[in-house]
Amino acid sequence: MFCVKIKNGAQYIIEMQVDPTQGFEKRAQYYAAKAYGRQPNRGKEGKYSDLKEVIFIAIADYKLFPNKEDYISRHVILDKKTYEHDLKDFSFTFIELPKFKKNRVEELSDITEKWCYFFKHAKETTLDGYNKIIGEDLIIKRAYEALDQFNWSEDELITYEQELKRIWDNKAVEDYKLERAKAEGKAKVKPKE
Repeated sequence: MFCVKIKNGAQYIIEMQVDPTQGFEKRAQYYAAKAYGRQPNRGKEGKYSDLKEVIFIAIADYKLFPNKEDYISRHVILDKKTYEHDLKDFSFTFIELPKFKKNRVEELSDITEKWCYFFKHAKETTLDGYNKIIGEDLIIKRAYEALDQFNWSEDELITYEQELKRIWDNKAVEDYKLERAKAEGKAKVKPKE
């Protein structure tokens, strides 16, 4: 599980649930309520009107709601009589991967389906399928690359980490030399355009 705060202050809580867990729906509400209640900064004045939306997204590798057909369900707080959505600061989205039935890349029609396909079929996706899914989407590309690293052998991971360290070390040396040259008045720094 991880929590992400976006520019407008809204918080996304994202959890991947592999094994069935009793009370998961309650836990989702608990996490959202805790995130909402922790928003005011300690020692700073705040107002209730400053509280921002909390969006909980769960990706489950099992059926959470066996009586629902759809693979994705969205839950919000509604008025019981009018079904008006007046209380807008909580929303819950549950994605149940076993109910997602699209098994070919060509069947995917939007970004939500691409993400669901990614979570369900990432390990068996071919290079051609991978390129079709990603298209221009850099976020999905990064997710695939991160997942790919989990499948590396110990030797491949060590080689990757050594190369990354070499690149960072070289950059640190360059930065140090530039800072020294600036301090000694030898470097001319171009202003950023």
